[in-house]
Order: sequence, then structure tokens, then C-alpha cells
Amino acid sequence: MLDRIPTADRLRMQAMLDESVGMLRSAFSEHKHGLISKADLHDLKRKLSESMKESLIDELGSVEFLSEAWCLECDQLCPTTPMAIDEFEHMRWLVGAGIVCCPFSKMSPNPPWCDVSTLATLAFPFMYRFFEPDDVYTECVAGFQESVFHDIFRETEGILKSTIAKPINVPYTGYMLNKHVFSPTDLGVPSERVRKYCHWKVNGVTRQEVSFPRLFFRRLDSNLLVYLVAEQNEHDIELQSASRKTSNTTSMNGYSD
Repeated sequence: MLDRIPTADRLRMQAMLDESVGMLRSAFSEHKHGLISKADLHDLKRKLSESMKESLIDELGSVEFLSEAWCLECDQLCPTTPMAIDEFEHMRWLVGAGIVCCPFSKMSPNPPWCDVSTLATLAFPFMYRFFEPDDVYTECVAGFQESVFHDIFRETEGILKSTIAKPINVPYTGYMLNKHVFSPTDLGVPSERVRKYCHWKVNGVTRQEVSFPRLFFRRLDSNLLVYLVAEQNEHDIELQSASRKTSNTTSMNGYSD
């Protein structure tokens, strides 16, 4: 994610974040040794989180994201947006990502926006507002503050955007948000893992609506048997695999003779 930010901008923002995280760590140490109270620590965490969020949002708003980034699949520089490739130009572009959960978890000692992951997390909505995909999907813990992302996605005045995604004379109309909180226990599966799923869709474009309940609750009769079925399926797969290997060996031996 961060390699799509020009080096000078990235290093400047990373230094800002490192300073705030360093201050937070010092505060934890001072509290551990009784030098500051728990109330003072909480107040500092809140102030650092809000200050860091606002500072990075201000910085990221003026970033022109790189049109190419290193691709691990191709082992070379590739376009950041598929809209730069002629054969994909008229296709629907969907982006999906899992947001780093720790800062938004109830168990996290760090505040939401003063964490080592904060720069990458905030760069995400700015980068995709810049390149403007048709749909953006995210998954995170239930405490994820999607309102921060939504404020970034729906801002339309004076923002930077890539001319690759759209001609400069086509106005940016922002995104609509659809969200849903879901856990496997809602299906009767005994695995409590509450997650928030968000879908942002470009405004003013006729697209098929995504219904999270229709996606998640297609079947409501799940129970402990899902685990027994899974084990049986794995057993069947192993038997089929062994059978294919035996068949292929026999066939190869027959061909060699």
C-alpha cells in the first residue's frame, strides 16, 4: 500500500507517525512506573489518536498516488489501477481488503489512530478515492470506525484524482455506503467472530445492489454438523486424490510397457 505514495511524502508522514507512537510508548512506560495516572494516560491516548488522524488526513489529501507500483506476481512495475490497461478499461473494478484489526479491537492498548498501521490504514481510502474503483469492500472488527473512511470517500470538493480512472472534466460524485455486522454464530455455527463488512459504491452509477443479509443468510440451518461434513469432505478428497494417483501410475506403467 505505502509504495504507491511518493517517497518524500511517505517518509515525512512516517516520521510524524513514528514520533506519535514513540510518545505513546513513553506514556505507557511512565504509567507503568507510576509517573502518570491512568486518567492522564487515557487522555493522552485520545489526544494523540485524534491529532495523528487529522494530521495524516491533511497530508494524504494532497498526495498524488503513483500510477505504477512493484508487483510481486509479475516481479516488475505494474499499473496501480487496472483502468490503465486497455482490455480492462470498460470493466467493473472491485477492490476488497481486510483492514488491520488491532487498533479497533477492544483488547488493543493503542487508540484507533495512533498505531504502527495507521498510515497504511488511512492511505487506503485516499488512494482508492484517487483512482476511483466502482466498488470498495472492507472487512474488520465490529469496532472499526468506518465513518472516517466514509467522510473521505464522500468528499467531492477540491480533491485530487487520477486522470487514468476518469477524464479530468468528469466530476467526482463520491460513494454510497452499505455496512453489516455479522458473526458465524448468526448462522448457528459455534464460532463467535463478529466482523463489520462495508461496501462503498460510486454515486450516480446504476449497479446491482449488494445485500449483505442475502449473501450471509442464504442458509439458516447450520449447526455442529458443518464440522462433521467438513471432515467427511476432506476424507473424500484424500480418497479421490489417492485413487487418481493410483490410476495415473497404472496408466503410465501401461504406456511405458
